[in-house]
Amino acid sequence: MFDAFFQAVALVFSPAVFAAMFVGTVIAVVVGILPGLGGPAIIIMALPFVAGRDPLMCLAFMIVLQTANTTGGALTSILIGVPGESSNAPLLLDGFPMTRKGQAARAIGASLTSSVMGGTASVLFAFLMIPFVMPLLMELRSPELFAVILVGLTFLAVLTQGSPIKGLISAGLGILFSCIGFQAKTGLERFTFGNPYLYDGITIVVMLMGLLAVPVLIELASANKPIAEKASPIGAYRELLSGVRDVFAHWWLWLRATVIGYLVGVIPGIGGETAIWAAYAHGKQTSKHPETFGTGNVEGVIAPQSAANARAAGDLLTTLALGIPGNSSMVLIMAALIMLGIQPGPKMLTEHTSLSFALLLITAQAEILGAGLCILALPVTVKITRVSPHYLFCLIVPLVCVGVYVYNNSFLDLVVMVAITIVGILLRKFKYSIPSLILGFIMGRLFEYYLWQSIDFRGPLFFMTPISLALLFVVFLVLTKDVWSGLWRRFRRPTMQGVGAK
Repeated sequence: MFDAFFQAVALVFSPAVFAAMFVGTVIAVVVGILPGLGGPAIIIMALPFVAGRDPLMCLAFMIVLQTANTTGGALTSILIGVPGESSNAPLLLDGFPMTRKGQAARAIGASLTSSVMGGTASVLFAFLMIPFVMPLLMELRSPELFAVILVGLTFLAVLTQGSPIKGLISAGLGILFSCIGFQAKTGLERFTFGNPYLYDGITIVVMLMGLLAVPVLIELASANKPIAEKASPIGAYRELLSGVRDVFAHWWLWLRATVIGYLVGVIPGIGGETAIWAAYAHGKQTSKHPETFGTGNVEGVIAPQSAANARAAGDLLTTLALGIPGNSSMVLIMAALIMLGIQPGPKMLTEHTSLSFALLLITAQAEILGAGLCILALPVTVKITRVSPHYLFCLIVPLVCVGVYVYNNSFLDLVVMVAITIVGILLRKFKYSIPSLILGFIMGRLFEYYLWQSIDFRGPLFFMTPISLALLFVVFLVLTKDVWSGLWRRFRRPTMQGVGAK
């Protein structure tokens, strides 16, 4: 394995591979900044050029497209409140409010530092876990995956700034949206109203643009104020260093979010977006000031961005080791491997060890290159926050519409986006939780699928396995947290009174 590692290092730093990575990073960052397009779209465009090429160069180019895209999308989320791609959606909850306070460079500094550190640390985790990851993953069957998703769903109340009841209602609405289309077990259509367009359900791009992007742009245009109501009092790079220091000041949060992102990324079939929202929820739950989340708390930038880039190595390791892609982008990476004559799966790590190591190293390098390009462009990009909102509205809304249309080549996507936008505006007005709705939408279909799979194969007592019971106990603790904390305060009060009397 040591010989394979050093061979991988030599391959990654060869001039041809590095050139392919640099070109891919530039494209990925630019595409990430453009809202609605996302990494899968550009990878699909690159797939026809893979066949017959050098395997390492092609795979390096495509992995960089998938990884650095998240870094570029962070700028869009922070500066204009529009997610560059779905993995950047949690970032704008606190990143964009920081921009409106005149702290755009600080938020970018925290985001880029979290990205680089999270991405490189997760690659180290992947190297260390390769001897142990196979038996661990093989223990996660349908009941365990169902319990994992249930743990994620319990974070919904944590994500709610106001009433937990409104958070659960928002989550239920998200799950309801996810049920549109064919039912996984029976194949029967649900909530389609006889319209073939709805047979496949609503895409995540339409949901994110309708709930997060367009309502924010409408709000800015109606307020007739720039994004940042006050300019940054110091230079952009000095403010960026302030964000770097924030990450080191909250290093324990960064480490926990990175581990969450990596571990959930490793689990096949759950999806990387789940890890990001779970990390954001965990950051809020463990913060000393959870009430400031959603108003511009730098912890709300560090947690999701650390997880967003840490999940890349986890997704890639699962795809290589088991041949099971962790998300849609990894499906395309696996397709590229097969087109190049390389079969992902258990034999991948033994027959192509040096190539596997090289692909993991490329993931870390993509984070560093992407962050470097974003830093060089910082003085220009920060000026976006002082542009008139009417200009931004006229520029970005067409880009959002083009991105939504290109994703599926369907005009009806735009119609549905308008309807979802109305829902998003109403939810904001009545203080319902947008993050809870999105998390419910993302996890709803997986939740239902693994539930039916578990019942079919193991019966109604499918949850009676050690891992499932442990995870269900975690769910119980989270849901009864207020009860336990109240009992703990009552228990401590007499003790403290006794100490005071003495």
